[in-house]
Amino acid sequence: MGMFTPNQSPKDIEKRFDIEALQHELETVMLDKAYPKKAKKGPYRERADLKTIFGTIYPLQFRALQEREGILALPDTLWEWARTINLRALLLYQREQPFMATDQRMGKKAPRATVTNLCEPACDSLLSFLGMAYLQEGPTPDWPGLDHRIWQKGEVTSTINVDIITASLLLPDGNPLPYLRNEVIISFREEQRRQFIVDFLLF
Repeated sequence: MGMFTPNQSPKDIEKRFDIEALQHELETVMLDKAYPKKAKKGPYRERADLKTIFGTIYPLQFRALQEREGILALPDTLWEWARTINLRALLLYQREQPFMATDQRMGKKAPRATVTNLCEPACDSLLSFLGMAYLQEGPTPDWPGLDHRIWQKGEVTSTINVDIITASLLLPDGNPLPYLRNEVIISFREEQRRQFIVDFLLF
């Protein structure tokens, strides 16, 4: 019936969870104890703006959850925008992930962008972008073709072609390494077009 039940005592909770392990995980994310102010920041903290994540993204997700009916009623155009922007964000993440993963303390929080690793956070990511569109928040993109307000006016369209490709590398069983390829083409007012490809290992 869920993770928690009413009227649980601290001892009941301790029996179900490793409190010390959870506290360590929390401390490594909540900034100060992960890296003291005078200590040199590791690769993860240099690239991940955790204050923005905790101060902006998580509150945005909570507010979006409270507006469930409004989110579900968003037009298909904005759902397509969220899907497109999510893929673009993952492309940027792939560029930074190898560096963040070398962080000795927090590197495990930057796993490789495989299909398996992306399944769990997929809903959170989509909710963030849909929340931006519904609540009319978020930074102004550097190109109008990425702005959800322009999409809502019908001035932007996108095509996402999905295919399974194989690399020249072989798996231990001799089969080629498979990838899920997403080819994204964004057209703004039928005059400007941008294209990018993002691949995910099929594990």
